[in-house]
Amino acid sequence: MPLALPVDHLTTWDEQVPDRLEVAAARGVMLENNADLASAHPDLFKNTKAAANVRYAQAARSHLFPYNKFSIGKKVSPPTEVHYQLAGKGQKLKTAYYCPAQVADIRAWLTDKLGAMTAFEVVGFEPTPLPDAADLAENIDIQVRRAPPPADVDPPPLMLGPGGT
Repeated sequence: MPLALPVDHLTTWDEQVPDRLEVAAARGVMLENNADLASAHPDLFKNTKAAANVRYAQAARSHLFPYNKFSIGKKVSPPTEVHYQLAGKGQKLKTAYYCPAQVADIRAWLTDKLGAMTAFEVVGFEPTPLPDAADLAENIDIQVRRAPPPADVDPPPLMLGPGGT
């Protein structure tokens, strides 16, 4: 039974399903270089040209800077920008954006996915991820001890039972 509600916007299923670029961003890191994007996500992009085609199609569909359309990672906050340069002849400085709440060590992530780097810089400041509550609980060492009385206070009188014992 149809509801008597006004329709203000129609959309298609294809417009709602995330494309491969959005899936890559949802993993917590967005690389601007297409070759690096394909290397980091071989399950999404078979090569550099495939990454470039998806980026081009996404930009044409949205008419926006691609990172404005979706959040990077699980948090809806501005991503942190990093610059990196891979080792090797002719490599240039490149840019990536990441979600610190999802990727705690971006340098290790880049090295693992792309290889050795000769330059790395976090733009602005590098957020320090907060430890999980479980990690905090494991590292808390509580020891309860009775503090000795201050030196200038006489100790309470010793109470002895009958017969001085």
